[in-house]
Amino acid sequence: MENSSHDAELLSSLGLSQYEAKSYIALIALGTGNGYTVAKEAGIPTSKVYQALASLESKGFAKCSGLHQNTYIPVNASKVIDTARKEIDRKFTGIESLLASIKPKASALNIVSLNNQDDIAARAYELTNSAEKKVLISGWPNEINTLKELIEKKRKTKFFVLSYGDFECNNCEIFFHRNIEQVKGEFGARWLLIAVDGVRSMAVFFGDKAIQGIEIDNPELTELVADHIRHDISINSLMQELPPKMRITIDSGLDVLRNKLYFK
Repeated sequence: MENSSHDAELLSSLGLSQYEAKSYIALIALGTGNGYTVAKEAGIPTSKVYQALASLESKGFAKCSGLHQNTYIPVNASKVIDTARKEIDRKFTGIESLLASIKPKASALNIVSLNNQDDIAARAYELTNSAEKKVLISGWPNEINTLKELIEKKRKTKFFVLSYGDFECNNCEIFFHRNIEQVKGEFGARWLLIAVDGVRSMAVFFGDKAIQGIEIDNPELTELVADHIRHDISINSLMQELPPKMRITIDSGLDVLRNKLYFK
């Protein structure tokens, strides 16, 4: 009886051709057979069966019976499967070793320039909405308030916000910058920094004459944005816990240091 093409396809995963697979199935059904009987059982041309049987022997799926010339017997199916399984395991071990040895290159840079107010608002919303675990935000109420409703809806995401002005929100931990007027005097502008899940971020500077910003889809550069926000949250939170006189002394020292480091 002819074996099905589906059965032959299953065996082809062991490295057999269609004719070889059908011949092996036929041999198992017959117990032993020559070219003629195998071809008849398998439903394949006799002109192809001898090559298929010889190939089965070379691959370890069949043996010459030794009693009659050109008569074959199948190798036990369990032995064939065990050998094939060991070979597959050996190949997978080699693949795992190969892949583990490949050192990944730095993540490709994917940076988008931003200079339009409406586009920035839309991208800030999309970026924040994409968050699954954690979002760090630093900015002014003008921009942060546009994200307030979304922040309050994303209950499963943790939000940490450093605000340069009054801001209220029910679903985030809020920190306030201690020297807002000083920052306004030094920079004369606002900014918005957002870092999402350590993967994506944006940084926008709202100047009097122009808006300049970038959206970043790169873990390494996002970490720079995130660490800037962490630093500002940490130092402002710490300073607000200090006694007023100590705070004034430290801020005075920080002003001197910042003036040394400015490019102006």
